[in-house]
Amino acid sequence: MSASVRRVITTRPTTGDAAAGALLLLGLASAVLLFALLPTPAARLAVAGCALVAVLSLWQINRALVGIADIVIALIVAALIFTQQPDASRIGIVIAVVLVIIMGIAGLLASEVIRTVYRRVTEYRRISDALTPIDATTGALKQAFGRDRLRSEVARAFRYQRSFSLLIGKPADWRGELDRRGSEGAEVALAEAVRLVASRLRNTDIISLEADRAIAIILTETTAEGGEYAAQHLQSALRSENQMEMRFGLVQFPDDGVTEEKLISEAYDALTFAEMANMPMASRRELLAGSGTI
Repeated sequence: MSASVRRVITTRPTTGDAAAGALLLLGLASAVLLFALLPTPAARLAVAGCALVAVLSLWQINRALVGIADIVIALIVAALIFTQQPDASRIGIVIAVVLVIIMGIAGLLASEVIRTVYRRVTEYRRISDALTPIDATTGALKQAFGRDRLRSEVARAFRYQRSFSLLIGKPADWRGELDRRGSEGAEVALAEAVRLVASRLRNTDIISLEADRAIAIILTETTAEGGEYAAQHLQSALRSENQMEMRFGLVQFPDDGVTEEKLISEAYDALTFAEMANMPMASRRELLAGSGTI
């Protein structure tokens, strides 16, 4: 477990959290007491002052300014109560002033608690997202987990002297999809296409997301010829379901690379070749043939 994960999981409420909660409870109890000791108009003035200073404290533009505003509002509340309600008890006025100040301090502490909670929730979400391997929208593995699986497959295939193929796919006409569907509609259509592709794969195959709206498909125990057939099958399924068409770049382990980085790079090069040549799919062999290497 990483240090950041451990820090967030083991974080406990602080004394500041407890103090803010205690002050807020004290403020509520004092508000009830105010209604008992002060005439109704005076009590309303005091509660309004408390609410105002609490809002300013939670907003927390500047602590010093909020503190000054807290004291000023408390004195204004006392003056208003004294001038408008001469029959108000002196104890009630003092309690009103104290209550306004308490609410200001509680607001300052509560604002810190709110910010801390927000940071913790954001961190929890980030960690949860990082630890969840599956993309909820497409059902494919996230890129980091897909790369991990590719490294594992390279190690397995190398150990047992087996072959596998890697497909990198991208939308055939993303700009056209944006023009036809709009940004949100195109993203939804892409997610549907990826889900369809995933549903047509074998249980042993692995599909993951890549950057720039690309996908990576590991076809285990599959040669380049089998990879070509799989790509054609997937493209046919997309057309038959009236889904977004995709182009593919194809490489085979170990002929086209024996490391994760090399296979990914060669597959992207093959995909770029397919895009430039307006082909539905290209393999590294076709890329080499096009460059005159073979």
